Amino acid sequence: MTARYLGSLSIGDCIPGAAAVAAAGSAGISAVLPTLNEQLAGLLAYQPTTINFAASIAQLETMISALKASIVLGVTPPSLATQLAEIAAKVASLQADIGGIQAQLSIVTAFQSALGAAGVHAVAFDGLAGNFGADVGAVVATAPGVGPTDRAHGITLLTTVPATWALLATIFRVSV
Repeated sequence: MTARYLGSLSIGDCIPGAAAVAAAGSAGISAVLPTLNEQLAGLLAYQPTTINFAASIAQLETMISALKASIVLGVTPPSLATQLAEIAAKVASLQADIGGIQAQLSIVTAFQSALGAAGVHAVAFDGLAGNFGADVGAVVATAPGVGPTDRAHGITLLTTVPATWALLATIFRVSV
């Protein structure tokens, strides 16, 4: 017989490659999300203030020199309204980025949760195509916890290309 029972497994155990991808995706998103949240919190906490020239004459003189140089060059300082508009645009952009990342993280965590669902009976087949049904049927009929009158649901991925089989083996469990 060319079919063999691989065990009663979780979905994640049947697809070890998917578990690795989900973990990597979750780790990547989780790594960047705190930084984005910190940036957003910093922008939201920003309180623009006017400059108190009386606080420091030295600072005032430096600023006056810089302003004179800017005037000579034709540079105009941004207004408070312009500064607030720029911050509002940055806040909106960060909120959109965070929303997108949180949506992606929700998908990844839901996928990770699904990978833990148990009760999948895995059967591997490597043989002549004409023997597939009989061999797999014989293995399923004797799988632990599966009775011959139990309703069963399954999916079959089949290839005759060795290179494709090798690639499938990097994603799905094909051996004990």
